Amino acid sequence: MFLLSDTQVDRWVRRWWRLLLSGCCILVVAFSLPQGWGTGLFTGYMLISFGVYSVRARNWRIESGIWMYAALLVVLLGPCWIFFEYLNFRSLFPLEKNQIPQDLNWNRFKFLLDSFLSLAVLSFIVRFCISVAIKNWQLTGPYQVYECGLKAGQRLRLQNDLECRFEEGDRVLRKGSLCQVSNRVSPDPGVIWLSFSNVSIIPWYDDLTMFEHFERVD
Repeated sequence: MFLLSDTQVDRWVRRWWRLLLSGCCILVVAFSLPQGWGTGLFTGYMLISFGVYSVRARNWRIESGIWMYAALLVVLLGPCWIFFEYLNFRSLFPLEKNQIPQDLNWNRFKFLLDSFLSLAVLSFIVRFCISVAIKNWQLTGPYQVYECGLKAGQRLRLQNDLECRFEEGDRVLRKGSLCQVSNRVSPDPGVIWLSFSNVSIIPWYDDLTMFEHFERVD
């Protein structure tokens, strides 16, 4: 699947310092080796960029507007990805009839290696940014989407009596009571928030088992 899962996004967000450190180490090696031997310049910059993007996306579950930042990165990095693909293809396969293929020497080999590695990192950054943009919009946008498939604003009907415990005491919600799916009150995963007309917002398990107790009205 092209989009990263929530677990994968969280994993790369937690690794932001490793990405920054890896990129810096590669750049140090590239500039420290004697002239003609260093390589990894593009890959180092890509890893540092990935680390910066991961830091910015740390609050992707709760901070609204991160999807716009991620979408902007996709717009900026997408053409770069395509352009690098074109350069790599052109360097390997002559496009013109009179163009003579170059011999594979060390300088050419290290450039191709660095280009392919940086392109792999860049393509994953684009995939990461698209995933963050879509998921952040779903979680913090005006019409939030829960794991069970329900969206904020949809109405549900209670299929049986339900006893709920509130600060002021226990209360029974009667069968047939209507409620509305609300936007997230907290970033807790696995929780859907339901608003009844006569009580406070209540949490429920955000999975398909909720349809054993509620049915869609619209």
